[in-house]
Amino acid sequence: MSAQAFVDESARGSRYHVCVAVVLDGDVDALRRLVRSFCLPGQRRWHFVTERDSRRRQILDALIDSGQVSALAFSGKDREDDLRAESFRRMAAALVNRGVHRLVIESRQGRDQRDRQILVEELHRLGDPVLQYVHLPPSGDPLLWVADALAWSHSAGGAWRQRIASITTAQDVTGR
Repeated sequence: MSAQAFVDESARGSRYHVCVAVVLDGDVDALRRLVRSFCLPGQRRWHFVTERDSRRRQILDALIDSGQVSALAFSGKDREDDLRAESFRRMAAALVNRGVHRLVIESRQGRDQRDRQILVEELHRLGDPVLQYVHLPPSGDPLLWVADALAWSHSAGGAWRQRIASITTAQDVTGR
């Protein structure tokens, strides 16, 4: 089965988190519809950091109950750029192993080039598998909002991280 992946980040305290939402190709359209259904009147998109806890629970429960998303979470305590680079290296191998052919990364404007460089190097090291990747703004694909929700929840820890634990594989990338 082929799949697509959507990436966002979250920094909280001294820890940095990169989270990936993995969605099978056959589930992408239905999950986009589900995600859009949580936009309130007048909202173009939702952003987890600004949502009330009750909406966060509602959104996470719907995502998990859909059975249409799994997650990878990479986190650590080090320089943000180093943690992001190591997260992307590990992510590339994990995504190739899961049959992901398309990777959508939330753009960080001027810092996207470093992501591309790391992915080119890592994919070459892995034998040049087919994995297309693109940076988009948050409004570019509603499934980036899923990655945002996962990154926020993972970085919040406690009950929020526990809420997504059943769909999440996590790795600490501190110290590589």
